Amino acid sequence: MPDANIAKILCPFCSAPWSEENVKVWDVDSADQCDSGRFEPPTYSISIKCHSCGREMYRKEGAHASN
Repeated sequence: MPDANIAKILCPFCSAPWSEENVKVWDVDSADQCDSGRFEPPTYSISIKCHSCGREMYRKEGAHASN
């Protein structure tokens, strides 16, 4: 499989070239508001928004696996 060239990625909405500003990754602390005392696993979110037009191209959310 040939190496992907990230510079060739364009926004599907406005055709702006790729920028490192597009990717946002963050963790959300565990949900500890439960009355039973149980804690939810920490969650994460990855969002790719165009730095030029601001439209979201991709979003992934989920929970970290417990060890």
